[in-house]
Amino acid sequence: SGGAGNASAPGDAAGEGAGACVSHEELSLRARAALEEEASLPSSRADVAQLGAGAHVLRWLTSETFAPPGPGPPPSVWHYLGLPSGVGPPEEALSHATSEGACWAMAGSSGRLAVQLHHPVVVDAVTIEHAHPAMGTDRGTAPKEFEVSCAMDSTGSFRRVGGGTFDVFADPPVQTFD
Repeated sequence: SGGAGNASAPGDAAGEGAGACVSHEELSLRARAALEEEASLPSSRADVAQLGAGAHVLRWLTSETFAPPGPGPPPSVWHYLGLPSGVGPPEEALSHATSEGACWAMAGSSGRLAVQLHHPVVVDAVTIEHAHPAMGTDRGTAPKEFEVSCAMDSTGSFRRVGGGTFDVFADPPVQTFD
């Protein structure tokens, strides 16, 4: 994480006056607390695209994982061996982890994440989450335009059922598309 060590937070919750500086550590703590609070709120929709609900990644239809430059095997080799690679596997996108670095980065500027749900469902919404902007993550790595397609039968035919544009600067960084 680069950038300035302090951030301006006019009228922040700690009671400092307008224009007071808040340390990077304090800002990170506040962002994490806000994310934990958001994650603890009940949802009226079931999350059927999570690992705990029986969903799994279809690796053969999913884009490659980003590989940082340098020597060594690609992250997929480390994932296969069950060892940390510094880059999360595609399954991270289906977890409820919200800590910094608990994500999947695909290689390139576009790609796909293919997910098989535990049972057939009617897709009425899709929720996408990215790290909070206050955590100092690179906004350029957030998802942007996306489409949702569903397999209609076992023949492999797909139908587009939705899509949208993720706002990389939204607060909170959890967005649901109906």
